Amino acid sequence: MRLGGLLVVRTRQPFLSSRPANALLWLTLTGLLATILLPVSPLASEMGFTEIFLKETAWIAGILVLYVVTAAMLKVRFFQAGTRAGQR
Repeated sequence: MRLGGLLVVRTRQPFLSSRPANALLWLTLTGLLATILLPVSPLASEMGFTEIFLKETAWIAGILVLYVVTAAMLKVRFFQAGTRAGQR
């Protein structure tokens, strides 16, 4: 979840209208890929991971989306409050 939040709060611009630096983008994608693949890899049982059900996966995805949307909305309010106070 932190990866999505990091991409949201890194700039004043809206989340989808700005592109992160290549290093941040690749590190984020690498972390996401590891997060998705590690639980289904042969190392999963050695690390004590168990299979997650589709219903739980859907809940986690929904929470992630709400987290990113909330962070984006709070970022807008934060910068609007700073502008009203005469700050940039």
